Amino acid sequence: MRTNSHEHCSARRQAEETLSEAATPLGEVLLTDRDLASATGIKRSTWQKWRVTGRGPLYLRIGSACRYRRSDVLRFLQESEQNSTSGYRGGPDTAGAA
Repeated sequence: MRTNSHEHCSARRQAEETLSEAATPLGEVLLTDRDLASATGIKRSTWQKWRVTGRGPLYLRIGSACRYRRSDVLRFLQESEQNSTSGYRGGPDTAGAA
């Protein structure tokens, strides 16, 4: 199901608000993929696939646990913002078009 750009921006703002919770004693909020799924509405399995393929935000591996810095997730969301589908990587290559 596709969402329009207004809904996407609202979802991003809501995710940013959810992710802006208090920092840990270390000064940085560390999140799980479950936290990200809850905050963004993007399935946990999608965050896991993005981690495996290198498409998602930077993450920390602490023992067997994967954690995301809040700042890295917010940067990833900001860099993912689009204003049209013409910049989509899966689209046609128009670099050589006259």
